[in-house]
Amino acid sequence: MLIHYTDDIKEQISIGKRVVSEKPLIYSDPTIEVIKKHIAKINGEGIISPIDPEVAFYRSIYDYWAYGSDIREEFYYDFFKKNHQEKNEYVTFRNRFWYVDHLNEKKDRVLLDDK
Repeated sequence: MLIHYTDDIKEQISIGKRVVSEKPLIYSDPTIEVIKKHIAKINGEGIISPIDPEVAFYRSIYDYWAYGSDIREEFYYDFFKKNHQEKNEYVTFRNRFWYVDHLNEKKDRVLLDDK
């Protein structure tokens, strides 16, 4: 699936909906429920300005596939208020694995296995 970068919120939501519908093995009902419960919890704690839960859900899906952010990072980094350039500056959860593989030689990993 090709994900293109956009700052248009409606387009992010549309892409998020498409991802959920095209990846039912990843976005099963229990997984969707966990994400939505996390959004409701954050909204209820007043940590951020309340955001529409459906908008937050689909935008967080888009951001995961576009930038590698998980739902916690979505709120922690305040991605809902950032544009593409700003989001792209973060080393997100999923992207950390790319850096680990890219910056560390596989032959040297045994040095860190027991740490």
